[in-house]
Amino acid sequence: HRISGLLALFRAADAANFELNDVRLVEYVARRSMSMLAENHDALTGLVSPSAFERCADQVLRHDDVTVSTMLYADIDGLAAINEAFGFRAGDEAIKRTGQLIRRSIERDDVACRSAGDRFAILLRGRGAAAAAEIAGRLAKAARELSYSSAAEAIPVNLRTGVAAGSKDFRCARHWIAAAERASRLAAGASAYNRAPTGQRLPE
Repeated sequence: HRISGLLALFRAADAANFELNDVRLVEYVARRSMSMLAENHDALTGLVSPSAFERCADQVLRHDDVTVSTMLYADIDGLAAINEAFGFRAGDEAIKRTGQLIRRSIERDDVACRSAGDRFAILLRGRGAAAAAEIAGRLAKAARELSYSSAAEAIPVNLRTGVAAGSKDFRCARHWIAAAERASRLAAGASAYNRAPTGQRLPE
C-alpha cells in the first residue's frame, strides 16, 4: 500500500470528546481528498493524470503562444521483454523509475503524465525543440542505466521519444500528443528524437 497523505483531527485537552458525526465528517473529507488525488495524479509514477494533463495542454493551445511550447512523447521500448524475463513487478518498477526520471528532468512550468501503460507525455511550456532534444537525450541515457539483469541476460530500459512543436492547427491536446507519438515512431531506430511537422491536421 502507498501512503499518499495524512488527515489528523485534534482537540484541546479540556475539550469534549469527539462525537460520531465529527469522525464521519473527517472520514468523508479523507475519502474526497483521496478521490481528488486519484483524479489528478497517477498512483504508480506520481505524475499528473492524463485528464489533468490534457486540460493543461488544452489551455496552452487556447490561451498561450503555443508555437513556443513543445510536446515530448516517450515510451519504454521493450517493456514486454522485461515483463517476460523478470515478471510484471519489474515492469511496473521500470515504469515507476522512468516516471521519477521524468520528474527530475523537467522544470517547474513543465507538466508530465503517464498517458497509458508505458507511455509518457511531457509538455514543455515556453521551450522549443532544442530543449526537448536535450531532455530526450538525458532521459534516454539515464533510462539505459536502469537495466534489469540476471545470470542469463541483461535487458536495458530503452526509451523511444518524439517531439511535436506547438501549433494552433492542433485542435486539442490529444492531437498534439498523437503528433509527438507519430514522430517517435518515425524516429525509431534512427535518432533519439524527431521533430514532427507542424500544421498537420489529425482526424477527429
